[in-house]
Amino acid sequence: MIAAPFLAMQAASAHRRLSPKPLVPWTAAQIANDFAWLVGDNPSNALVGGQLDFLADKSGNGHVGQAYAGQASNRANVSTTLGGRSVWTAAPGAQGSFSFNSTLAGIARNTGQATVFALVRLGENGGESYLFSLTKGDDPNRARLTCAITGGGGFELGGRRNDSDGYQALTDGNNYKGKWILLCLIYDYANGQAVIRVNGRETARRNDWLTPGKTSDTNGGTSMISGYNTAVGPGYGDYAEMLFVRDAFSLDNIERVEGSILWERGLQADLPADHGYKAARPMAAPTAPEPTKTWTQIATEGTDFFLVAPGRVRYGADVRWLEVDLPAGGFQCSSPFFGSDPASGSSKVCQLLV
Repeated sequence: MIAAPFLAMQAASAHRRLSPKPLVPWTAAQIANDFAWLVGDNPSNALVGGQLDFLADKSGNGHVGQAYAGQASNRANVSTTLGGRSVWTAAPGAQGSFSFNSTLAGIARNTGQATVFALVRLGENGGESYLFSLTKGDDPNRARLTCAITGGGGFELGGRRNDSDGYQALTDGNNYKGKWILLCLIYDYANGQAVIRVNGRETARRNDWLTPGKTSDTNGGTSMISGYNTAVGPGYGDYAEMLFVRDAFSLDNIERVEGSILWERGLQADLPADHGYKAARPMAAPTAPEPTKTWTQIATEGTDFFLVAPGRVRYGADVRWLEVDLPAGGFQCSSPFFGSDPASGSSKVCQLLV
């Protein structure tokens, strides 16, 4: 016969094993969609001469960015201005213009919705400028997603599809200069709608935006923060965090991202009273740590490699990589093939995920 104290201990042990784990703060890492997540204090970002030269994608999806054309004038300054955390700053002589490999443009390719979040503080430059621009590389006036900063310190969400539709815009004419705000832009092509949200509150909407359908072949030549040309200047200001989310993204998910970012940054007081996360930050069950990725080198820069089966290949050096999924076949380990140079000035290699 088993002693009662032993049974009591067994029951207590079982209770401990079955007790749920405490919830943890929800973060963008739990977004199920394909997305890019760029954060000013990501330790995988790379500095050159004290300036930000490379933005790493915290999502793990490989949507990385290099200072446009590898030029020093397109790097961003770095400062510690938001809750003791580093942000990047676009300013004269440090335009903060980052060119992305085609996988970031892929977020806007053949999709019914693209949603963009940006935690920004606008500078005092007087003219219109770009917060970001995603364009079709061989025709920048087609399949375009943009956010322009107006001269009055508001935002113009713009877009077009690679069809007969012309450029459509939606403007929030408020003046946000000098204030940290969380901007959310919803490009809802499936329903022909466009929405601007600021700090969790809708500020502008169009329900006749573009003919309902999908975006088209946005492929390369992308830039973010600056779409600098003679007519439209760089988006001067401070940038703490940006997310680009592909495909349908519900209002519940949008509010979850807004709540997560603003609570983490100590800006939750800016949420409106009716926001789903005004009273408390979003929480979630803890997730198991992702398994460690193992990579093996298959080629050096300028040489060819052959895959006997489809696989994920990355190209770059140190912490600066472009990742792509490739079919079986022969390919070249080079910047032209991968669409950009992730580690300008460094010798690069190609590695296969095993």
